[in-house]
Amino acid sequence: MPLPGTSALTGTCRVAFGNAASLILEGHLKPSHPKLCAIVAYYPSIIPSLHARFPPSFKVLVHLADTEVGVKTHPQVLGISGGKAKMTNKHINPGAGYGEGLKISFPAYTYAGVDSGFAERDLDEYDAVAESVAFTRSLTTVRRGFRIDTKIETVRDDLVDMTAAGNTDGALKSIRPFAHLINGPTLTGGVGTKNLNQFYSDFFQPLPPTFRARLLSRTIGTDRIVDELYVTFTHTQEIPWILPAIPATNKKVEIAMVSISRENIWCSPRGRL
Repeated sequence: MPLPGTSALTGTCRVAFGNAASLILEGHLKPSHPKLCAIVAYYPSIIPSLHARFPPSFKVLVHLADTEVGVKTHPQVLGISGGKAKMTNKHINPGAGYGEGLKISFPAYTYAGVDSGFAERDLDEYDAVAESVAFTRSLTTVRRGFRIDTKIETVRDDLVDMTAAGNTDGALKSIRPFAHLINGPTLTGGVGTKNLNQFYSDFFQPLPPTFRARLLSRTIGTDRIVDELYVTFTHTQEIPWILPAIPATNKKVEIAMVSISRENIWCSPRGRL
């Protein structure tokens, strides 16, 4: 499937589910598609041998669910496959650690407590947490396959500068129409550009002249940035999104904050959050 928003790129990726995922994995054990950049297989019923090697020209990722999977092995003589394939059913033990990565010859992950269909929202088996984790891994795989270098950190910092400077119009142009912002402790923010425009105009601005935010650490993932911030200011005015309904006290305020910014797009090289 071609990637939305990547018309300038040459190549394809294939994302498949269930039996279709099994067929795609088996069909690409040997080089057969010179423009293929990535394969993402969701809960295939059959996977290649745990020692199988895919061509290095594309990236592969397998998401496994349930407790058993069929493993197809092709006999080899002097390193050459031949003869009738052998099929065995193997019990799937959870992968290593919290991430549940399997230690086999190609990237594969288990998802404990979910069934096949966990990544499809129209099915009863859908699981939002497992789907989100799998999506981030899939996005990483596809971007590596296409050699896409995203600028999520630059987009994030430009957005911060625009909101701090009161440039609400510029900030809203850099986010998706369905973007949302939630300040956990005060439950302020908004969903969609209309609500966010009201938040930034009526609640976020103006900031106190002494407002400072120092970055303590930053973790950058494929589709999100997690910042630990040390925020200080003198409380010379009411700040609805931090200290709602509290009049100015002229006291120094120090707050430790965690900010999570997530990119809600599928492999677009253009910078929007």
